[in-house]
Amino acid sequence: MKPIVVVGAGLAGMAAAWELRRAGAQVLVVEREGRVGGRLGTLAEADGRADFGLAGFWRRDAELLGLLRAVGMETDWGPMGDRVCRIGADGGRALRVEPDRCVVRPGWQRLFDRLAHQVPAWTGIVIDALRWVEGRRVFELRDGGTGRALRHPVSGALVEAAGVVLAVPGPTAAALAAGSRFLAPVAEALSRVRYAPAAQGIFAVPAVDPGFCLLESERAEGVRWVAVEDRMAPGRAAEGRSVLSVRAGAELSRALFGLDTSACEARLFAECREVVAGLATEWHAARVLRWQQGEPEAESFVVVPPGGIPTEPAGVPVALAGDWTAGVEAGQVVASGRRAAAQVLARLGAGRR
Repeated sequence: MKPIVVVGAGLAGMAAAWELRRAGAQVLVVEREGRVGGRLGTLAEADGRADFGLAGFWRRDAELLGLLRAVGMETDWGPMGDRVCRIGADGGRALRVEPDRCVVRPGWQRLFDRLAHQVPAWTGIVIDALRWVEGRRVFELRDGGTGRALRHPVSGALVEAAGVVLAVPGPTAAALAAGSRFLAPVAEALSRVRYAPAAQGIFAVPAVDPGFCLLESERAEGVRWVAVEDRMAPGRAAEGRSVLSVRAGAELSRALFGLDTSACEARLFAECREVVAGLATEWHAARVLRWQQGEPEAESFVVVPPGGIPTEPAGVPVALAGDWTAGVEAGQVVASGRRAAAQVLARLGAGRR
């Protein structure tokens, strides 16, 4: 049996792959980056570790909690360890306890590592074209690195897919749609998906006690949120250190893309000091991550019908997953992956009848 190929190893893609495997399907994940996780993960350094991408999740995210349980991490999450500080659009502050705000204590990367042990994932491979062969009802996939059909990296065997889940950013899906006749019915909708850039910095600093574990800002300028990692969960910083994860807002992220690494670190840390009192003027270590396709803009989401996207010819076993189809919260992204898996399986079942 030919595998169902999931393009993209972020949260949506790995959730889709897990659902497919759970249903007994043969599955293969292909990821362009050198790691599994996409724009979500954990950085670990000598001074501590910090999550990037999302600052925790909500207890109501039943889809995410189900995935954590499925990979044996049912005891690896819990409430954030301190209060949440909110800065309103007018600059006013409010501190509150939010018991429904939770964190994966070992970090997001633990989840992806567990999933990758169960589902085969090839990293460092760019799929830049899909071709549906109606006569044989298979997909041919082109490896963007070689410009040729995708082959197994060890055996050299040609890889053909019985179905495909596209769990990639909207613009990437749009590029694939532009060259794929079977995606023509949704090509226009995909072309309207827009992403805002995003930047996030991880800073190790002398220990600080700001009175909260997470700060969120509604202001258009400056930082979007700051997570004090050692107050989010125990053991996230070395003794005498605090680790700050600083997410830039959209305006600041755009400005940071025009700076070199050192200037980017300095600007982002300066913005952090504007909202977190008591910080030293320098840091011990820093890493800055930048994504040109950071988050989908609200007005450009694509609504996927329950039965899946229309294709030409009808019933081609392809589905879309990701934050641009569902929402940016962790549970919404996981749900989009599971839904896409179910849609592909349903179309494969219909095609065999």
